[in-house]
Amino acid sequence: MNNIKPPVPLHLHHQYDRLDGMLKIDEAVEFCVKNNIPACAMTLHGKFEGWLKFYKTCINRKIKPLIGYEAYVKNHNAKKLFHITLLPKNHNALSVLFKKVNKKVIKQQKSGGKIRIEFTLKEILQMKDIIVLSGCLAGILNNHDDPEKVTLLLKKHLGDNFYLEMQTFTNEDQRNHNYMLLSFAEKYNIKYVITSDSHYSDPDDAEAQKYMMASAINKKMSDMKYFAEDDFYMYNAERIMNNLNYLQDEVIYNAVENTYDIADQIDIKWNTEQVNMPQYKGDLEFCFGKTIHID
Repeated sequence: MNNIKPPVPLHLHHQYDRLDGMLKIDEAVEFCVKNNIPACAMTLHGKFEGWLKFYKTCINRKIKPLIGYEAYVKNHNAKKLFHITLLPKNHNALSVLFKKVNKKVIKQQKSGGKIRIEFTLKEILQMKDIIVLSGCLAGILNNHDDPEKVTLLLKKHLGDNFYLEMQTFTNEDQRNHNYMLLSFAEKYNIKYVITSDSHYSDPDDAEAQKYMMASAINKKMSDMKYFAEDDFYMYNAERIMNNLNYLQDEVIYNAVENTYDIADQIDIKWNTEQVNMPQYKGDLEFCFGKTIHID
């Protein structure tokens, strides 16, 4: 099948994501322009930083901006948090998600604890007009005793807004996970997509990403295990076919087409001239004891 297109990036961490984001916003959008991809999402971990710059950059380059969010979901049986990918379909749904996240930030600031934005699974199930992708290998379906049961629960409550998220990593765990998702898709008639957990635009950037991550968490390169794979880049059609050659062409084609279908469903419009950003006055303290004063 020669007419497979590159997928719309639905899972992407740009430069405002402290640990995962080495990818500059301009680079992500330029990749979409060069590869004739009509839309691009941002899905930062627990935050929306840089959304306005991302939105404006996409609009200026005639790329449809999809402002998403990678949420942390509480696991009541363990301290570990699951990941799940959220893509609001319209302005109202995005505004509601903005407010939910801000309330959680304010609550944790008042408590004096570490700011970590957590959602319950119940909150995810109650979301309206938000497309929910099942997430990466750190997601709930790969970390639950009964992933089939959770899949049915998500499908029951979210309906056609729920998609199974296969990813492009080439390791054995990802392959087995993708096979499991395909079996659920066929058994329960659930749509699926292919995403690349994009942290940079090109495979050659993998080593730089590892150094950036090591520096951010104050570790030696020899201690870095998280980025053992070099698969965190953006995908054109050729890369998709190479990395997913264990899947049938028809499966890849359907998964890619569904990324375009999701992009078509999303319609977020902002009058950027009327966006009121928060103003701050006072002292700001930085690392190494540096303080600046803002009037």
